[in-house]
Amino acid sequence: MRNILFVGCGGSGGALLGYLMDQLRSDLRRHGIDQLPGGWGFIHVDCPPAPDHMAPGLGTVWDLGGTYVALAPQVGSYAIVDRSVTSGQALEEMATWAPRRPDRINVPIQLGAGQQRVLGRVLLASRAPSLIEQLKSAVDAMKSSEST
Repeated sequence: MRNILFVGCGGSGGALLGYLMDQLRSDLRRHGIDQLPGGWGFIHVDCPPAPDHMAPGLGTVWDLGGTYVALAPQVGSYAIVDRSVTSGQALEEMATWAPRRPDRINVPIQLGAGQQRVLGRVLLASRAPSLIEQLKSAVDAMKSSEST
């Protein structure tokens, strides 16, 4: 068996991850295995502070045994996050897709990016170092002797 890390991004990615986890659990149960192998990792990355219920009857990624990584800060506006990412950097020239009038973005980012992928990208950029550490930690856990 190979180790594999599944990462679902955004609401749709989280829903897909939920269906995948549910299907894998069902398939393994038929062979007498009642939990997902430790060598398989499941991470849902999204904006809200807690994961949404993925689909009726599935619960959240936490309920299914996965990990959730929240990108949006608990308080604050998109403009604050944008300034923290672009301040003193050449991101304005490189990331031409990013909104250049962040003060006009009124989406409550704590509730999600509001179907605006560009907001999710900037939120991801603001949390990239933390996300990388969490992904590395998940991979290390998957490679542990206990998981093997």
